[in-house]
Amino acid sequence: MTSDLQFEFMGFNPDEKIKNFVSRVAEALHYSAPSDSAMKLVIEKSKNAIRASCRIASQAGTFVADSISDNPVRAVQQIERKIRKELDDWKMRRFERATFENETIQDAI
Repeated sequence: MTSDLQFEFMGFNPDEKIKNFVSRVAEALHYSAPSDSAMKLVIEKSKNAIRASCRIASQAGTFVADSISDNPVRAVQQIERKIRKELDDWKMRRFERATFENETIQDAI
C-alpha cells in the first residue's frame, strides 16, 4: 500500500477476511480517483455501531463519505457506493469547462 492510500481500524482488530475486503475496496476507489489523490478510509467500532469514513483529496476536488452500520462490511459497502457516485459525477463534469472554453475559442475565430 502506498502512502497516498491509507486505511485504519479503530476500536477493534478485524479478521483477515475483513481486512482484505477493505483493502480491495480502498484500492479500487483510489484507482478510480484523480491521479494526484490521497485517500484515507477509517473504520471505527463503538459500543453500538461501526462508523466508516472516507476522504479523497486532490486538486480536482475532495470526495467525502460517512456511514454507520452494525457490520464493517456493510459500512464499507455504503462508503463505496457514496464515493463511487461522487467520482462518477466528477468524471462526467471534469471536461465540461475545457469543452466550453474550446467552443468559445472556436466561436471567436
